[in-house]
Amino acid sequence: TVAQAEEHVRQQPVANVDETPWPEKTCGLWAWAAVTRLVTVFRILAGRGEAQLQEVLGETFAGIVGSDRLWAYNSRNPEKRQVCWSHLIRDFAAFVCRGGASKQLGDRLLELADKVFHLWHRVREGTLERSAFQEEMEPIQVQIGALLREGVALDHAATRNTCAAATLRPANLLKVEPALWAFVTTPGVEPTNNSAERG
Repeated sequence: TVAQAEEHVRQQPVANVDETPWPEKTCGLWAWAAVTRLVTVFRILAGRGEAQLQEVLGETFAGIVGSDRLWAYNSRNPEKRQVCWSHLIRDFAAFVCRGGASKQLGDRLLELADKVFHLWHRVREGTLERSAFQEEMEPIQVQIGALLREGVALDHAATRNTCAAATLRPANLLKVEPALWAFVTTPGVEPTNNSAERG
């Protein structure tokens, strides 16, 4: 039964994945969850890296992975990912707390994030067709991309590093920019990783 559940998850077009420390922290174990529309698989593994992600999803998973921006997910093609917008909003709020130019950038990004979720909620309610949603999202996507590129030039190192594409840090948004928008183009993809977080 477990093998069948794992195989089902590995064949799905979308899986949200998350990992958290196993309660007995001295064991060095992590609880992983791979959540799909009908089936959720849990694994307890000795680590939270690329090898464990592959153990959860298999070597040939071709779907889109919804996740946070932990470095382990960088092994996935950004075109096959959806990074969690709840985490992004926290990052933008952190920009605001830094004051100065970071605050101005964070305020503008949070304002656009509000627009993203206003439109998304209309899609989920059935009051906005996906084609109209995609059309309305286009200028927002362009604006957010432009703001992240502005952020690369800011003096505040933490803000600059979160925005940048050139470094190896997993938090860099421009490095995974296509993964910001899978929920816009692909039915069945959620903008957040909440299902896996709850799992």
